[in-house]
Amino acid sequence: MDPPQLPTIPEFFRDREIFITGGTGSFGKAIIEKILYSCPDIRRIYLLVRCKKGVEARDRIEKFKSNQRNMDPPQLPTIPEFFRDREIFITGGTGSFGKAIIEKILYSCPDIRRIYLLVRCKKGVEARDRIEKFKSNQIFDRIRAKDDKVLDKLIPLGGNSMSLQLGLSEEDLAKMANVSVIINSAASIRFDEPLRDAILMNTRSARELVVIAQKLKNLKVLIHISTTYCNPSYKVIEEKVYPPLADWRQAIKLAENLDSEIFNFLAAKYTSFQPNTYTFTKSLAEQIMKEYSEKLPIVIFRPSIISTSIKEPFSGWVDNYNGFTGIVTAIGTGLVRVMYTNISIKCNYQPLDVCVRSLLVAIWKHSVVPTTNMITYNCACSKEKEIMCGSLFHHCFNIAKDIPLDETMWLPNLTVISYKLLYKITVIFLQVIPGIFFNVILRMMKKKSIALNIMRKFHFASFSISYFMFNEWLFVNDNFFNLMNDIKLEDMEEFSFDFYEALEEGRYLYNSLRGTRKYLMGQKEESIPRARTTYRILWVLDSAVKIIFWFRNMDPPQLPTIPEFFRDREIFITGGTGFLGKAIIEKILYSCPDIRRIYLLIRSKKGVEVRDRIEKFKSNQIFDRIRVKDEKLLNKLIPLGGNSMSLQLGLSEEDLAKMANVSVIINSAASVRFDEPLRDAILMNTRSARELVMIAQKLKNLKVLIHISTTYCNPSYKVIEEKVYPPLADWRQVIKLAETVYPDILETLSAKYMDFQPNTYTFTKSLAEQIMKDFSSKLPILIFRPSIISASVREPFPGWIDNFNGPMGIITASGTGLARVLYTETSIKSNYQPLDVCVRSLLVAIWKHSVAPITNMITYNCACSKVKEISIGNFVQHCYNIAKDIPLDKSVWLPNLTIISYQILYKIAVIFFQVIPGMFLDMILRVMKKKPIALSVMRKFHFASFSISYFMFNEWLFVNDNFFNLMNDIKLEDMEEFSFDFYEAIEDRRL
Repeated sequence: MDPPQLPTIPEFFRDREIFITGGTGSFGKAIIEKILYSCPDIRRIYLLVRCKKGVEARDRIEKFKSNQRNMDPPQLPTIPEFFRDREIFITGGTGSFGKAIIEKILYSCPDIRRIYLLVRCKKGVEARDRIEKFKSNQIFDRIRAKDDKVLDKLIPLGGNSMSLQLGLSEEDLAKMANVSVIINSAASIRFDEPLRDAILMNTRSARELVVIAQKLKNLKVLIHISTTYCNPSYKVIEEKVYPPLADWRQAIKLAENLDSEIFNFLAAKYTSFQPNTYTFTKSLAEQIMKEYSEKLPIVIFRPSIISTSIKEPFSGWVDNYNGFTGIVTAIGTGLVRVMYTNISIKCNYQPLDVCVRSLLVAIWKHSVVPTTNMITYNCACSKEKEIMCGSLFHHCFNIAKDIPLDETMWLPNLTVISYKLLYKITVIFLQVIPGIFFNVILRMMKKKSIALNIMRKFHFASFSISYFMFNEWLFVNDNFFNLMNDIKLEDMEEFSFDFYEALEEGRYLYNSLRGTRKYLMGQKEESIPRARTTYRILWVLDSAVKIIFWFRNMDPPQLPTIPEFFRDREIFITGGTGFLGKAIIEKILYSCPDIRRIYLLIRSKKGVEVRDRIEKFKSNQIFDRIRVKDEKLLNKLIPLGGNSMSLQLGLSEEDLAKMANVSVIINSAASVRFDEPLRDAILMNTRSARELVMIAQKLKNLKVLIHISTTYCNPSYKVIEEKVYPPLADWRQVIKLAETVYPDILETLSAKYMDFQPNTYTFTKSLAEQIMKDFSSKLPILIFRPSIISASVREPFPGWIDNFNGPMGIITASGTGLARVLYTETSIKSNYQPLDVCVRSLLVAIWKHSVAPITNMITYNCACSKVKEISIGNFVQHCYNIAKDIPLDKSVWLPNLTIISYQILYKIAVIFFQVIPGMFLDMILRVMKKKPIALSVMRKFHFASFSISYFMFNEWLFVNDNFFNLMNDIKLEDMEEFSFDFYEAIEDRRL
């Protein structure tokens, strides 16, 4: 039985009369045209038309009817067609990025008329002479091979970005009259640039450029090249301009008038303690662009760390030591032995040709289809393509064996240190002293003694970028990747830029090092065999030195393994009889059998006492492999009678005394019912957290208290970072209300009081996090947030599950054939995390923060990566396919599930697909003298579907860097038992 047949859109409009205001406007005309074309059976369209310039409404409507509309949208030119006969102006064209932009335009758009370059005199060399030398640059090799006359289209304009009017003469400005594209690539990228110079170069130059741009009548677009790192105080960088750090007009005025020394002295405070003058002044430049965007067609383009090219102009092309190129080169020479960073930090590198291609696509798009609003593009790779520092160094060492540098002075090796004092001490022993030794040898060989100087430069460079080597950001790049959808088919080969996303990390770095060697250092391919011989000799010498001096690296204090940490410990767990709690207990007993005791908070239930409940609990199927290994381990479970909804958790003083030696607390207790009355949810999820921290303060041996929350406790935010968000209410007041206000009154006020949160569960779990945050200065607290916990992958058994929460309820209900309709959207993706992944990572977090305690409270989003999320449509399809192979025993009808996203249609469909069939099935069950459960099951599924509907129509992005970085902390001995990244490699259907 199909639901009531809805009319098609043309059928709906048949014989209708409609009224439209603004019908003569651009949007109105398009609406009318579409209705008349696609719904020709409409009866009438009434238009509100005013008299205009003496022309009556009737006459205007006749003219209106003659308006021409092409059936197809105007044919957009290809990118080379757009640049044909254009004149463009580029600042910073002699820089690394600027050169690559010019090369690509001349190579792929050779019919361009002129490219004006802002070129300053340098070391007494005039702009004209500099441009001739510029044309001979190696980057233009393929242009010379194709047609070297194209390079004559480069026209130098003498000037200086640090000067007023960019140092351009009136004569040069007159030459620029026909310029239609401006690319602002000029910038000082020195992190230690004096503030005055940085403002003049990066900020005032932007103002001077927009003033010039206002005089250009043919201007189509001004693209300002910024950086994704110009707002480093935000951890999630969206494609928008952020609030100003200072007034750019005042900043320019101060730089022009204030004494340099005084201004630089005040720099730290004036820049709002930004990590350097570069990020501060680039941020101010964006403010200028934002203010002038109402008058000019401006686009902001923010590359992340620009790295070596993949394809163009040549594979591995690079001509500076910025980004990882400098690190790779310094390590490769063997001179740099110590690095101040954290190996687990991920950096966002974007290949040079990806940046160039996407920038030209953005110019083309906003010129041929102009927009009124200024658009910002974060030219950053996807989160999955970011490279971890440790991985980068590891690849470098391996690649250096195959293609070592010609001038390697010692076997490449690097010690990474994240403690500043230890780093400074190590620099003296591993860099300064060896540097002096190398300089002595170089002098004896009558060569320039450069070793110590290189080490010194790298040391200061390392410190200048240290802020970025200890922090990570999430770059939202939807606008950027959406540019790919705008590229015409004819332009795909020359201008598509998504090839980096499919390139293997090791392959890219290998080509990068090869390119660095060839293009930046000028080392020929023929010298590689000799360099390999040198490398082998250095390896022998390095080994000999270590043997002679019995040299060995000073290892940090040996940390215990996870089982060693839990040996003889006593832990306390709330919610131990729940789904996650049981799995945690089972894993600890199985993998850490030398634990002394596990205290469980257990309440009497349905007249069954605590002792009887624990015996039944021990017989649970989840402990089967423990019974096989050693059944006596289950005797380490000690029940403590209590109730999470009671004060002091319902624990007696005697039981509290037993807990004196507890060093680990796991707070797993919670009511996960979304429709829990507000009072009960507060007492269970919020007040219990307060009671627990009060108890924890009395435990002298406490190493860690881990509070299990949920990634969904802040659903009003679409990007969930690993931090505690601002409170929705005062938790003290909330608890007081739950204790004193009559439940019915509290329930009436719940929607407004909860700030319209989707349910009482998310609201009360959010308040519990506030409690943990407030007490984190007194207690070693961690917050652990799983997403939707699903069946296990491996432990205790593949597919282990003991409840119908999450996807299991949908699978079971649809598998029986009883649930026929689901209220959701097929494209919505859900974040599932297998049970054993949650358990293993939680135990690693406990271990890490116990053996290496830190002062700040850490939050872990235990969520799978974005690429592992499963869309509801795919999930349902997998269920159908699997049900054919392993159907349920009690299937009452062929499994089928109709997904509907319209509430009214869903309710109608429920009646026809569930209620009526349910009544029929119950009649059959009664005839068979069986319990009529069909309608009851369908009813439960219907209400459950509605209770989770908020989560079935919304998606979130979970930042989980802290969570995945836990993998880097696991000791080699613990990998087999506690690593938790296996889910990322498993196929959805297999799970």
